[in-house]
Amino acid sequence: ERGDVDKAEFVFWEGHDDYRVVWEYDKENNEYKRFNGGKPHFDLNIDKQLTTKNVVVQFAKESSANDGYPGNLHLLYGTIGEGKALVFQDGQVIKAKWSKSGRKGKTQFYTESDKEIKFVRGHIWIAILPTGTKVSY
Repeated sequence: ERGDVDKAEFVFWEGHDDYRVVWEYDKENNEYKRFNGGKPHFDLNIDKQLTTKNVVVQFAKESSANDGYPGNLHLLYGTIGEGKALVFQDGQVIKAKWSKSGRKGKTQFYTESDKEIKFVRGHIWIAILPTGTKVSY
């Protein structure tokens, strides 16, 4: 269920590298640094690269919003129910699953053997990707 990794990489929009995200693990500070489109992703308010202690990739069903927006580009992601996930923390990846009972419910993350995942104290960054999206690590 766990394995050592030094980065996680995925693209939000296939064929558009401007949307390629890489989280690199910084062992010295036990945190992940975010890169977007091949460059460090900075918080412009504090002029510092975005970091987090936990990166969660939550896979969900993607569908069109059909809201009249030109090109029908707005998308919806089904975050109620259950699905697969990957959790990156402490320089490791955990193959996981998620569940959420209803709109007001809390999303919970579990190992494949049904143990609730304990997150590292600090920020948690959740990226929701369409089911089947390739994540390299």
